[in-house]
Amino acid sequence: MELDDCLVKRHSVRKFSEKEIPPETLGLLIRAAITAPTAGNLQEWRFVAVTDSAQKDKIANACEEQLWMAQAGALIVVCTDDRDLEKFYGPSAKKYAVQDAAAAAENMLLKATDLGLGSCWVAACDEEQLKTVLALPGFVTPYVVVAVGYTEEKAVTKPTFKVEDLIHINQFGKKAVEYPEMGELIKRLVEKGKKAVRKIRHA
Repeated sequence: MELDDCLVKRHSVRKFSEKEIPPETLGLLIRAAITAPTAGNLQEWRFVAVTDSAQKDKIANACEEQLWMAQAGALIVVCTDDRDLEKFYGPSAKKYAVQDAAAAAENMLLKATDLGLGSCWVAACDEEQLKTVLALPGFVTPYVVVAVGYTEEKAVTKPTFKVEDLIHINQFGKKAVEYPEMGELIKRLVEKGKKAVRKIRHA
């Protein structure tokens, strides 16, 4: 699937079929995740792939009792091993850990879409409860649970702000309309996005 199609087609899925995810497919998702950038190239992500029904139930309960999560074929918990981050970045370690985990999780969501899987990013959780369920050591922090599985749900058009309202040029408050060449570029990007949405709708 083309990247632009993945970007448009990806959406949050909360209803999954009972079809199991093959181990090799989980491997492809993790491989996609670890192509993401990390601070200092420390590659401190750690992933816990959960397919056991009882464990999925526990994770769903730890995530503010979002019980639909247990239906997913797998729950992949994106964590970071914080030791090297703290060693090299001190007070900034937490900020970089959040960014690195988020980048890896987004890669996974896009790869899931590419593989014909549904997915959902879940960050609302009781961190300590989740650490207990997964038996995480003290230096490992969970950030995102990616629920992934097969689904019959179709992508829906997501309401978004206008691109030209979100972009500021050179400094905040300087809108693209003040720069004719940027305004023309944005128009082309917006039209490309609309074409991609129409393509998905009629797929």
